Amino acid sequence: MYCEDSDQITDFYSTKKLASFVGSQDFINWVKATYHQLHKEIPQTRQLAPTISQIKELVCQCYEVEEQGLAQSKRGWTNEPRNVAVYLARKKCGLRLEEIGSEFELENCSSVSSIVTRTEKNFRKIKS
Repeated sequence: MYCEDSDQITDFYSTKKLASFVGSQDFINWVKATYHQLHKEIPQTRQLAPTISQIKELVCQCYEVEEQGLAQSKRGWTNEPRNVAVYLARKKCGLRLEEIGSEFELENCSSVSSIVTRTEKNFRKIKS
């Protein structure tokens, strides 16, 4: 038996980049939460990564700060919520240093790199 394809199916399969998975938003969120593991050689894993806005929102909830507080910096003062958000953005989103820097109003990508390294070191201290 032959059935003609609907326009929706034809449009879906004619795109150059097909989605890695298809389903409701709840299903997609469940897959992201359950199976996300960023891998450099598999670019599709970026689709499973949280967004930077999701990371900011979660960090703000945990530290009970406003999002504007994530961009504040003063010499000699540690902004732990910002540092954690920057670290998570680098490790979980796989964003470039420049992208992260612009999100947190950091002018130099070396500042982002320093924050990630310092935060990682602090995490290791806490674990041991």
